[in-house]
Amino acid sequence: MLLEPCPWITGFGSAEGQKLVIGLSSRFRLYLGERQLCNASSSFFLSPHHGFLGYVTLGSRCQLRFLPLKVLLDFDPLMGSDTDADTLSDGYEPRNVERGSVLVSILPEKPQVVLQLPRGNLEGVSPRALVLPHIMSLIHNDQYHLALDMMRRQKVDMNLIVDMDPVNCLKGGRLRKLVGQVKAIDHLNLFLASLQDYDVTQWKYQIPSWLFSPDQTETDSETRKSFDFSTKVNQVCTTIRHEMMQMQRDGSCSTDHFFLPILSTFAKQNPPQLQNALELIKEDAISTASKNPQSKLKSILLTDHVQSSITYLAFLADYELLFDTALGMYDFDLAKAVARNSQMDPKAYLPMLKRLRNLPPFEAKYEVDVKLKRYESALRHLYQMGVPEFDSGNLGAEFSETHFDKCKQFIQEHKLYQLGLELFIGYPAWHRQIILLLAENLLVEAKSDLSLAIFLSAKPPCFEGARRAARMCGDYKTFFSCFDSIDVQSDDFISLAHEVAHEVADGRGGVLSKRESYAAGAKILTDYCKDVEGAVDMLITAQMWFEARRLARLHADTDMEKHIIDSTLAYARTCLLDFESKADAFVEANKRYAEVVVIRRKARLEGFVAGEEEKEETGSLFSMASNASNTSVRSSMSTSSVGSVSSISSVITAGGASTFHLINNEASILHKSKFNNIGR
Repeated sequence: MLLEPCPWITGFGSAEGQKLVIGLSSRFRLYLGERQLCNASSSFFLSPHHGFLGYVTLGSRCQLRFLPLKVLLDFDPLMGSDTDADTLSDGYEPRNVERGSVLVSILPEKPQVVLQLPRGNLEGVSPRALVLPHIMSLIHNDQYHLALDMMRRQKVDMNLIVDMDPVNCLKGGRLRKLVGQVKAIDHLNLFLASLQDYDVTQWKYQIPSWLFSPDQTETDSETRKSFDFSTKVNQVCTTIRHEMMQMQRDGSCSTDHFFLPILSTFAKQNPPQLQNALELIKEDAISTASKNPQSKLKSILLTDHVQSSITYLAFLADYELLFDTALGMYDFDLAKAVARNSQMDPKAYLPMLKRLRNLPPFEAKYEVDVKLKRYESALRHLYQMGVPEFDSGNLGAEFSETHFDKCKQFIQEHKLYQLGLELFIGYPAWHRQIILLLAENLLVEAKSDLSLAIFLSAKPPCFEGARRAARMCGDYKTFFSCFDSIDVQSDDFISLAHEVAHEVADGRGGVLSKRESYAAGAKILTDYCKDVEGAVDMLITAQMWFEARRLARLHADTDMEKHIIDSTLAYARTCLLDFESKADAFVEANKRYAEVVVIRRKARLEGFVAGEEEKEETGSLFSMASNASNTSVRSSMSTSSVGSVSSISSVITAGGASTFHLINNEASILHKSKFNNIGR
């Protein structure tokens, strides 16, 4: 039943028996039964094939709107959700059209709309509201060739093919169906080039809840939540490359049918697998040359097919990165072939490649590694340069001292100590030198505890370095244990011990507490310097009276013992004076607090008497603001800045009114009382 006569009426019935009656009145009002869908519509069209009701609005901003038939069938005006209400008011993906346009038809076989413009001409458009659900349905039904072609024509992000069901796409064989259905190699390359590590269904192309069944929608949503989209590109490239290679091996297509898409998968991965791509190009060139041995070219890498493949790969990746990758493979012919298709100056790369070809193999690799900043590989090749007739299993091969110095300098420059220790494990003397280099580097980096352990782990241990590391980290016990008995007797050692004792007492290393530091310094002065007086002074500074007295009596020094007693008495007098000062301050503060309490009680009593005249004012007397001020008065009484009783009274009565309250009560907010500021 429609709300007014409608010259244009159509109907629709679902398989479940639900019916829709849609009409457009002569006043251009569009109705769905007793519900008005639009108050200004020029025309409408119902498309059961696409599942939409389309209509064109009138007014200053004309739009072509689409309402899903499923939403119209399920919508209840009394129980409908906000989402459905928004969809019915604005439509799904509305599109602006020219004012005065009339909707003529919606084509059933493709997502296209025919509009008649005010000039009378007909125009066919493909609105997003029809294109996106149509593409999603094609993907859901595994019709990837049609979906990919339409996405390419309508400029829809091709990530949608994977993002709708990523788990099933990777593990359910859908990528194999995609590769088998799409015959155009360029379309596959375009799909691979558009892959990104994000989910387009979350923000760009959200899947409508009415497009599929509720169970299917919920299952797909849970699947997307469990999938790691940060690795999507790598997973898709690996899987689709495996499928393409498998199809080539099975004879489903020619052996080089998917050559360019496979290169695309290598270049698209993060990080790009350019070395694998270049190896594939070289293998293909060798295979092609074996089939055509009559070729007159000097190099198999100069054929048109190889050059076009390199050009295509360089389109996907940076030229400089591609050249460095080819150079890092130590294949100088391949590097030259790559450089031919780049923007590099031949005067720059041709002499370099010629010089590298003329070098011995390991030296050339070393030069390349240094250029590409692959220092670990460079050190390995530098090591191999020094072993005549290199044999990786022969650790006893000859190795010159001069070449080791070069290796040692390279290790120290690039901090490759671990690799250096592995390479020179068969040379004990040089192995020890590298260990000492590592310890010195840790000492420079202020990692003295590790440096100390490494100095001592060398065979034989390096006591000189260990003493420096132990002194830096404050480990005085290890420091003195690194000296010989002969060194302990020298005057220089006693002077050094004095310096170390004062450094330990000052807390170097941060390992010991303050008292422990002074005790350790005193022990050093006693044991190594025989300076009992200095040790007692340190113990007195640390307030370790009994230990200082014990040391004085041990050496039978009565003058020193008297000095310790005098220092102890002086410290005791200081403590007593401080205690008495604090006790007097407490009594004074307590007295002033008692005076404040009397003043507050009197003020409260006056407040209660005045409150009998107006009872509403007494409700906020003890508000949160007054309680906070009470706390501030009590806290201020503990300080030395509290003045006389008159100054306390002035503090109590001063201050502005506060509007802060613990509860949201309008009566208390509006309350104005002269007692609100008591105690502030």
